[in-house]
Amino acid sequence: RRGKKGAMERVLRVLAEEEAECGESGVRVNWTHRIDLTCSTCERRASFPYEAYTPPAQYLSRAQVAEKLALTLPEGEVDVPCQSGYLNVSSSPEGPCMVSCCTLCLSNAHAGSHADMPLHFHPNPDPLEFDDRQYSGPAVVLDVSAAVDSTRSSTAGITVAMLQSALEEASVDPASVRRLLLKTYSGAPPAEWDPAAAYLEVEASRWLASLPHLVLIGLDTPSVDHAARSPILHHSHGELWASRIAILENLNLARVARTSAGLL
Repeated sequence: RRGKKGAMERVLRVLAEEEAECGESGVRVNWTHRIDLTCSTCERRASFPYEAYTPPAQYLSRAQVAEKLALTLPEGEVDVPCQSGYLNVSSSPEGPCMVSCCTLCLSNAHAGSHADMPLHFHPNPDPLEFDDRQYSGPAVVLDVSAAVDSTRSSTAGITVAMLQSALEEASVDPASVRRLLLKTYSGAPPAEWDPAAAYLEVEASRWLASLPHLVLIGLDTPSVDHAARSPILHHSHGELWASRIAILENLNLARVARTSAGLL
């Protein structure tokens, strides 16, 4: 296992090598076709199904807020929906001064597409966390949906064998991969929370963490760990953190068919 300092030194060295390969242009990805890989914070499948603690993003009316906070609105007061909107408060007809108004959104930091920060899984993370460059650059999109579907009825865990087989089939050398996006659904992800969502088995995360150039892993599911794993620092989150591999969750890879892609 790499030490704290050694793990981040490895990441910085990989990123420096990548930048050196770009030459004077500094362009790490040739953008020819752009696809949005994110999913909304409002999507119910992309937030853990604990309404009291981790609700998906939703706009609330004042009455709904009062109900959640066990408050009583003044008698006769009209309920005003809290919704996204803009109001022009400019005193001049020559130009606007737009401000958002009546907006209240109830959500949580684990909703929608997001990056896991160390504080999510570590009680006292090292101040030297991740480098922004880990999230931007060439990536390999690896389709493991067929392998996951074949075992989903009993377990949706992604194993070392699944990863190695998919990489071999795609003619990708694991040692060359810097960013790996795992596509676990053959089509569009379900609209609601999926109790059989794929996750990384600990051994698979440990194998990924051993790859010399890997700096980021992304999935189209809510977590790299099974929802029942706890503490997640002792499972896949911890294995990846040990090598300072950044984590992206709740990606939407339904429209990505190519093995090679860029990430921005």
